[in-house]
Formats: sequence, structure tokens, C-alpha cells
Amino acid sequence: MQRLLFVGAATVVLLTGCSAAAPPEASGIDPRCREAYPAVDYATLGYTGSPDESLLTLRPDQWPAVPDFAVFCWSTLSAAEEVAYYAIDTEVPYGELYDYYEESFGDLGIHGRAPSDTGELLTGVFPPEHSYFVDYEPQDAYSITWALQGEYSD
Repeated sequence: MQRLLFVGAATVVLLTGCSAAAPPEASGIDPRCREAYPAVDYATLGYTGSPDESLLTLRPDQWPAVPDFAVFCWSTLSAAEEVAYYAIDTEVPYGELYDYYEESFGDLGIHGRAPSDTGELLTGVFPPEHSYFVDYEPQDAYSITWALQGEYSD
């Protein structure tokens, strides 16, 4: 398709192939993320390569690194909370995931496990003023929700 576009009195620009283009496919996304979250459009979210946890706003500075068996995939941010979504290697039980975080916290904060729709979640308070919960999802994924002073969204 070609279109002529008149710009000013004497300039003619020929536009070739002008049509609404689909957004570019984000490259560099870990295959585990694509498998765990197939409906996520990473390019629309602004990810042009592997998402980086350093972009998380409410993640406490001393929060443990992602375990070796997991990868950060994407996040959402509202006025009250931030949710980070992770994919994990297949066959990693939630107990192993929660054990990793509990051991990594050391003496920082107060933590415990509580019943949830998926079985159990890890929840607590992390310095300086963050509350959080880690929720294991059955499709080889988990999320971490951080909120300041327990102010979670509905």
C-alpha cells in the first residue's frame, strides 16, 4: 500500500506499507515466563529483554535474590501495592520455595505460613515498613505482593 502525504506546499512524501503494525515481539524473555504466563504481552508492558527486578518500586532493598530455580517475569504496580510474578523450574514444590525465602530472611522481619486457596502462602513484615506475601501458583509460578504498612489493594 502506498500513500501520498503532502507536507507544506512543495514537499511530497511517499509512504510505503503504511498500516497499523502489531507491536514488536519482546525478545529475551525466559521461556519459563512464556510458559507460566502465556497471556502476558511483554512488549506491551515495555519489556524489550529479560525483565529486571531492579525496576521494582516497593521491593525492599534487603529482599533476597531470586532463587536459582526461578526467574522474574513481570510486575504490576498500584497506589497501594506491587506484585511481582515469577516462573520456577518444574517440579519445585512450594515448601522448597518458601524454605528458600525463610532461610534467606535471616533475622530480618517476622514471617510465617498461612492457609490459602493454593494450599499455603508465606507472609510477614519486612523492614523498614513492608508487609508481603509469597503465593505459589500451580502452573510452575509464584507471585510476591509487597505493600507499605499492610495497605493491600482489594
